Amino acid sequence: MRRRESRSAKSSPSAGPDALIALVLRFLTWLEAKTLYPKPRDLVRRIPNVWNEASTKFNFWPTTKLTTISFKTPPKHLKWSELSPSFQQDADAYLALRANPDLFDERPEAPKRPLAATTLGQQREHLRLAASFLARDGEAVTSLADLVRPESFKKVLRYYHNQANREPNAFVIVLAKTLIQVAQYHTGTTSKEVQELKRLAGNLPALPFDLTPKNKALLRQLESDRLRAKLYFLPEQLMGEVAKDLEEGRVRFVEAQVAIAIDILLAKFWTRRRPQHLLTGKAVCGICGGPAAPIGKDYIACSTARRQGTCTNRASIRRAEIERWIVEALRHQLMAPELVREFIRTFNDEVNRTRRDCGHRRDGLQREQKSLERRIDTLLEAFVSGALKGASVQTKLEALEGRQAEVAKELANLSEEPVRLHPNLAALYRQKVAALQDLMDSDATRTEAVEIIRSLVEQVIFRPTAEAGLEIELVGDIAGMVHLAQNSNENSPVSGAVHDQFARSVKVVAGVGFEPTTFRL
Repeated sequence: MRRRESRSAKSSPSAGPDALIALVLRFLTWLEAKTLYPKPRDLVRRIPNVWNEASTKFNFWPTTKLTTISFKTPPKHLKWSELSPSFQQDADAYLALRANPDLFDERPEAPKRPLAATTLGQQREHLRLAASFLARDGEAVTSLADLVRPESFKKVLRYYHNQANREPNAFVIVLAKTLIQVAQYHTGTTSKEVQELKRLAGNLPALPFDLTPKNKALLRQLESDRLRAKLYFLPEQLMGEVAKDLEEGRVRFVEAQVAIAIDILLAKFWTRRRPQHLLTGKAVCGICGGPAAPIGKDYIACSTARRQGTCTNRASIRRAEIERWIVEALRHQLMAPELVREFIRTFNDEVNRTRRDCGHRRDGLQREQKSLERRIDTLLEAFVSGALKGASVQTKLEALEGRQAEVAKELANLSEEPVRLHPNLAALYRQKVAALQDLMDSDATRTEAVEIIRSLVEQVIFRPTAEAGLEIELVGDIAGMVHLAQNSNENSPVSGAVHDQFARSVKVVAGVGFEPTTFRL
């Protein structure tokens, strides 16, 4: 009877694989809702395997095969083998070109140097991800040209930019660079179209030129005096342990090498390296905000445009040309008489306000100082007369004397020194900048002169103009300029001309336009 029923079940339409899988999933729902079985999904995942194994071992078991049940999230991207064969062939041709470029290919758009294996692997993955996203979005992707059409290019970058929470992301920037190189070297895209792709990629937020939060957190640990002291003396401690083990016949090479390496790094870290050029760390791109970088020996340009290809500012300018202009702007534009008058007025207002605050604070501290003296005298008299006894008297006395010392120290730090600005500040300043210009022309004094001039410059911003020229904007620190004018020694670094509490950073701006002949593309 059982064999007959089983055979009838084999031919029953209700015994199809879809119906059986639906029944298994209903069983899973029941397990999760009505029982406390610890891992219901693991149990249900094994059912198709057990069923299929039984169908091969027992003649009376239904021959229907069940598909494997998986609870994994479906993959977001297609595998390389799932992409169009024509796309795979086109991508392989591009990667072969980048791996081994033809040295005799004289086309302007031909690549000149081979890419490393890791870079090729990275670009292959970029192509797969871009094509996979467009294919899942309903677009037909049959060649690399489908990836670099402006609308498709924007769609890919927009998707991955949103995936990065619309924050600066290195992956998205490098992905854009890969697609731009595909358009430039392989798909026959015109130079105008390539520039349009670069312009679109320039809309991505630039990566911050800063330490990562992880590295910042690591450095913040060294703000502790105790940890810094441990770091300073770590090489000496390690070498002491090595020397102690040497006396016992043991040699600890690794610890000795680590001690020497840390000592060298600490010495290098604390050794001050003066910038050799006026623009080091000061020049930034006016389009993307990225730092300028040296291009060859004599030029500087936007590092984002040259290294990442995501900025449209491809202009470069001679370092000597812009340095001469900076000195002239510092000399003639940023210390104009009207600017000096405004600075002196604001400076005097700030001095008067600070003096009033200091006076109020000094009066309060002096009253507190007299009150502390009276309380200490009263406490000592009570102790001598025997009215107060015990350890608590000593504790109270130490607390009062400690506060008395703090008040005395704060009173001593409240400066009453007069603050005066030179009556002919602007003319004196111009004379000293002119002297610095002469010092920059001498190899013996250039480093010192560069250091002084750099202290006057907050930032140098350069951007291309519509007439194929270059616009330079200099942001100066007028407080540093006053320091220079007040300092009697024109060859020394700027310091100590005005009391620190009045050295407020006031920025002034000068600009100029350069003709196309002064820079190159």
